[in-house]
Amino acid sequence: MDAHSYIINLTKKYVNKMDIQYPVYPSVVELPLNVDAQTTPYTVSTRNGKDNMFFNIEYNRSFIDANKNNLYSGGIVGVVVHELAHVKNFIEDKQSYLKNPHTNKLFKGYLIKYMGAESNTKLYEAAYRPFLSFKAALNGSQYEVAPSWLANYYIYSCPKCCFLDTYITDLRSKIPRCEECNNPNVIAIKLPVEDAAKLNISVGKSIDSMSATDKDKFLRAKLTRYFESHLSGQNKSRFNAIKSDNKFCKTINRKQMKYVAMPLSARKPHPSRPTADICYAKRNK
Repeated sequence: MDAHSYIINLTKKYVNKMDIQYPVYPSVVELPLNVDAQTTPYTVSTRNGKDNMFFNIEYNRSFIDANKNNLYSGGIVGVVVHELAHVKNFIEDKQSYLKNPHTNKLFKGYLIKYMGAESNTKLYEAAYRPFLSFKAALNGSQYEVAPSWLANYYIYSCPKCCFLDTYITDLRSKIPRCEECNNPNVIAIKLPVEDAAKLNISVGKSIDSMSATDKDKFLRAKLTRYFESHLSGQNKSRFNAIKSDNKFCKTINRKQMKYVAMPLSARKPHPSRPTADICYAKRNK
């Protein structure tokens, strides 16, 4: 079973487990990288004065792809329980859902009950606000999740100015372009999630104690190695020409390698779930 089917089936399983009596329609779609999932409740006003309800739960395709090796983590179960806790909260008390969706007692109580964990424990946090880990993208994690942007991670080199950098695409920037000279015709390779994670892990362990010059050399060599391992044919020849240009060895601009060197660790909680997954719509019938 692929990762997308798994998350859909897991949602259906927890719909039954959490005794939700209204229709829930889960799907995997393109969402902004800072949103793991979002829930949209709909109410349909009928002629007899009663409201029928149904719920759309949309999971971020990039988040699921980045966590394809982490599907049994508490963080993945947590995103399902988190969204369905919003569903139950809306059904039981719409006003608390709309006013304080992540802090009201009903919502937090559902996380405690269906995660089987007390508040402020790692398992509870896996549903409320999980921690991020690159390693989760490789071998899985008990509680953590991999960041969505690992599934949108490119290395590129610019034939015009010889700039070498990493680039993360999202809904607004679908393809890399040179951030030094703004050239849209770059040589770009989208790294597999596993390679993107390995690259960031290896860099994070190494650069803190380096001088600026040594850091430049190290980052350029590291990116070049990963880049070349995925190049072939004409692109490989084009990159060989870039490497032979004197501009390729110039001092790295401060903004260069900004993604590969970003300080992400399991110490920092994931910000997306408590801030961006609430929607509400009403339909009249």
